Amino acid sequence: MAKTKKQRLKEEIKLELIGIILIAIAIYLFWVIFQKPSGPYPLPEESKGWLGEFLFRVLKGLTGEGKLLIPLLLLFNGAKILFRRPFPDLPRIYLVQVIFLLSILSILHLNLPPEEQTIFNGLQYGLGGGFLGGCISWLTTKVFGIIGSYILLFSLNIASILYLSRISLKDVILKIWALILKFFRGLKKQIADFIFTTVE
Repeated sequence: MAKTKKQRLKEEIKLELIGIILIAIAIYLFWVIFQKPSGPYPLPEESKGWLGEFLFRVLKGLTGEGKLLIPLLLLFNGAKILFRRPFPDLPRIYLVQVIFLLSILSILHLNLPPEEQTIFNGLQYGLGGGFLGGCISWLTTKVFGIIGSYILLFSLNIASILYLSRISLKDVILKIWALILKFFRGLKKQIADFIFTTVE
């Protein structure tokens, strides 16, 4: 049964509200992450409140140095929904975003010095990729080793970016190659002009 105009309008309004809420949450999380007191005693307008402090600790403990990825993904999804450009397969898209997030967090954790690559350091001090990055990097290093973990995580990261951006790897390589050729042609022309310029 075809949807009526009123039903379609309700769905559009619902999607717009969801998009606005996601963007608002993303902006709030950005503020929570970047907000720092100007002195030893924060002013009333600088206070994050109990909710802001709680969310900051959760973000720092779970994602460590990758805490900005959470509001970025919320902003991305909110903007997509708000401007009515939904993905054809939302569950798969959300799964790919989770893979993208975990691969970045794991790489951040692997970049720590070996003695700091513990799940406890990630959770307690927000180092590397936090608790999530610590868990995934620990698992991958046990199964694939350090080098193998980097290969796996970078591959997952690149694949998820290509899937989310809807750009094929072949197109990316061809565009990069075209830019490299253009650069060297321009460089060759400048060198030739410099060498053969007649000094008057």
